[in-house]
Amino acid sequence: MKRKILVVVLSFILTSFIVFSLSSSIEGNAGYALLGDDASDEALSAVEDVLGINRPFPIRYLSFLYSFFTLSWGRTIDGELVFDAISNSFHVTLALSMSSFLIALSIGVLFSLLDSSVKRPRFIFTVSYAFFSSIPSFVLAIVFVIAGVSLGYKVPSFQVDGLDALSIPSLVLGILLSFQISRNISFHMRKERSSFYNTGMVSRGLGDLGISIALLKPAIYSSLPVIVESFATLLSGSAVMEGMFSLPGIGSLVVSAALRRDVPLLSTILMLVSLAISVLYILVDVLSGVLDRRRGDAR
Repeated sequence: MKRKILVVVLSFILTSFIVFSLSSSIEGNAGYALLGDDASDEALSAVEDVLGINRPFPIRYLSFLYSFFTLSWGRTIDGELVFDAISNSFHVTLALSMSSFLIALSIGVLFSLLDSSVKRPRFIFTVSYAFFSSIPSFVLAIVFVIAGVSLGYKVPSFQVDGLDALSIPSLVLGILLSFQISRNISFHMRKERSSFYNTGMVSRGLGDLGISIALLKPAIYSSLPVIVESFATLLSGSAVMEGMFSLPGIGSLVVSAALRRDVPLLSTILMLVSLAISVLYILVDVLSGVLDRRRGDAR
């Protein structure tokens, strides 16, 4: 476990170095982004002094890490505190991710029950897994919007309808993620079905659906690491949905910061995402260890 944590920490340090290096390559043009292309050399030099661009690379990197962990994230090019800018957008991304995850879990469990209850043919489930694992989220979102408009459904706007505008993005992300969860749960359910544990169930007169329901709990336990890990995929997926539906979340903030060369905002968001994914992977390892010990005690 300690070795895995060390690997995650080293990966985070490497990620932070890459983020800082890329940010530094953008910083050279930050003066033009603030002052315009006609800015004088004296004005550009003054801006670089304020931003600290002229300091040695190692000093700037260590200062970057120190500022990140002490929450001294500086200000955006508009003068707003980076902490405030992220805080104002975080609740949108969190609401989108949580609602998508709940939808994914609900559909995934239901589909797993149907999949494990049907012996033959399973062609429809195999095709569904393949299709929804390969289709891009923005394509499915377009299909939903076109279908909704054709049926007279008004696509909600965040500026007018608030969090109600998350309905279609949450449904799209939830459906795509549900088949990843369902495939893993179904695998564990079929694996448990073939064990000696099911002999007693059959003797009690349980049918295929009854056995599947009984096996659902241990299958979910076995799939917990994958379920938690899949939550990390929502971070990238939510960025696409936020851009498509003009949601003021973290994803939209990243795109805006990149286009405007807002280095403090962009680098801080990338670091936070990297840290969140690292924490999730540690949580997955902890869950895997706990579940392995529980299986060993059960035997």
